[in-house]
Amino acid sequence: MLNTNPAGIALLRGEALDVFVEVANSRQRHADSFGNDNGVSNEFIGLGGFGWTRPIAGTELVAGIGLFGQGGAGFVHRGLATAFGTRDSTALVFGIGRLTPALGWRVNERLSLGFALPITLARAKQEFFPRTSVFTGDAATSFFGLDITGLQARRVSVRLGARYQATPTLTLGCSWPPSLGQFSASVAQRMRSVTTADTSPSVCGSTARNSSPPTRPKQSVLRRLPVIAVANACSTSSPAAWPKRSLICLK
Repeated sequence: MLNTNPAGIALLRGEALDVFVEVANSRQRHADSFGNDNGVSNEFIGLGGFGWTRPIAGTELVAGIGLFGQGGAGFVHRGLATAFGTRDSTALVFGIGRLTPALGWRVNERLSLGFALPITLARAKQEFFPRTSVFTGDAATSFFGLDITGLQARRVSVRLGARYQATPTLTLGCSWPPSLGQFSASVAQRMRSVTTADTSPSVCGSTARNSSPPTRPKQSVLRRLPVIAVANACSTSSPAAWPKRSLICLK
């Protein structure tokens, strides 16, 4: 409710607390013509959060707050054989956290309204053979690895919601974004600006980058990865046994 339609918390008549912890398992593998065939080093990804609501005495208002965190989504491959006879790593790791205070108002028996203020922080790190350097005297055939750290993006947004019970069996609801997907797109765009320009004073983070090898894709590794999908995966709901997962769903 807190991140989808905050008007829903106005229907809760008592104090409620939901907590969940989840571990996701990634079985992604990498294989290529250089003899590599291994799984990711970050096989397990942690997810966790809570949602809490409480009616405000003497009013028709319900206050709530939710916190969600996920770290280590993406991939980390260590010890890969490269085209230059070295062994190195490649990685893209994405983490996100969201704090959502909210307020619900039960206007009458049928209508309720809600307001939420999601505060989101995302961080990422990318590596592409950072310890491999080959200089041939020609920029077109030389290679220097890529190591980007300290990438982060913050956003404070607003979500409004309404819920109306038209009949005993029909309830109408609506909410006004921005959604997590839009925030994810802005994160991806900021990350792309780092991987497609040598320097940029508007981007937070540090980079180490030089010319690319003849076989490196024109498009960065980060561009080709489903960053938005990774972010949306952060909203994975709790296990089926969790009774009130609607409180902190991030979709």
